[in-house]
Amino acid sequence: MPNAPKSYLHPVLQDSQLSDDYLVGSSFTLELQAEVIDSEHSDQVVITTSIELKNGRLRDLLIDGDAMVVLDFYCIDTFYRQTITTNELVFDTAFNPGVIHGEVQGQAWLLASRDLANLRLEGIHPDYGRTATFNLKGYEPLAISLCESITIGFNTASVDNILMIVPASNLDPNSYSIDVSSNKILVQMGDNAYRARGILDSDSERRFLFMSIYKDALVAAIETLLSERDADELSWARSFRSLLESKGMNLEVEGFDFDQINQWALELVGSKGIERVIATND
Repeated sequence: MPNAPKSYLHPVLQDSQLSDDYLVGSSFTLELQAEVIDSEHSDQVVITTSIELKNGRLRDLLIDGDAMVVLDFYCIDTFYRQTITTNELVFDTAFNPGVIHGEVQGQAWLLASRDLANLRLEGIHPDYGRTATFNLKGYEPLAISLCESITIGFNTASVDNILMIVPASNLDPNSYSIDVSSNKILVQMGDNAYRARGILDSDSERRFLFMSIYKDALVAAIETLLSERDADELSWARSFRSLLESKGMNLEVEGFDFDQINQWALELVGSKGIERVIATND
């Protein structure tokens, strides 16, 4: 979402460095704040959006329903995008666990919600003339904010927040592969494996109990943290290291072997699946 100037046939309220359509005193700015809600299963992110609209005429259009706010979120690390339409200037947006992490960008638009004929605007540059009127089509912009970004981190990471599972038709239908080189641990699954995972996915405990891919992914993650000097540059690695440390698993101890790595992975999978299955049946 680059902040790039763009010309329109009518005044559009933007940052003064991008446009002088409006005089000093009018503005349309965006502020984002994130909260990570720690839950039993994984961390949910809630982003609070605060938009400040300083222009009486544009505020009236929003209040009267002639304009609407459209907010676009984009997560750099997970490639997740969500667009929200509202008539509010301050609101919360909850994101499902795991869909956003790392840098999240946001940009707001004030758009015409319908065709507007002979529209008069206030606070515009004198070059437009005192009696100027404008005809706008629905969804044409009235104001555009700068693109803002925030960084989402997790104090207590969860397995769901560092794994991304995707289908891969190029693999054997019953196989899977693990890639730890991105900002999330990418698990690619053949068609049959992905379908089986979907069946088990309706019960999160069964998913972790019966699908060995989670243990294999965690083994690969631990091995990467131990062997790759620059691993912490990846978002999943920072979160996963925090998760390990919260469970008393110290990566600084020398002399790790595969048995120790495998045991740690089994403990993580066990706490997500085995213990919860037992607890729900006691």
